[in-house]
Amino acid sequence: MRDSFALGDPEELRSLLRDAGFAEAVVRPLLKLLQLPRPGDFVLQHLAGTSLAPTVKALNTETRAALVADVDCGVRAYQDRAGMALPFEIRLAYWPPAPDGP
Repeated sequence: MRDSFALGDPEELRSLLRDAGFAEAVVRPLLKLLQLPRPGDFVLQHLAGTSLAPTVKALNTETRAALVADVDCGVRAYQDRAGMALPFEIRLAYWPPAPDGP
């Protein structure tokens, strides 16, 4: 699952961009609200599309239900009738144009 967030460290991302020739690259954090369905409608479907899919598929029904219940408990503060609105920090990387450029 960590593969999905492999470039979460801003310094590592900056270093990779510099090494690729983007010495002036800017990396800044952005906080977004990620709108998702409630855990019961989302968790297992989401995990089915990740590297954890084989592990989750191998779980028995009771354990899968416990997993969803655990996530539901952990994000309860972010839920309403429509689903969940989770704070999610992303990294925006861009390379500013040259001072005399467009």
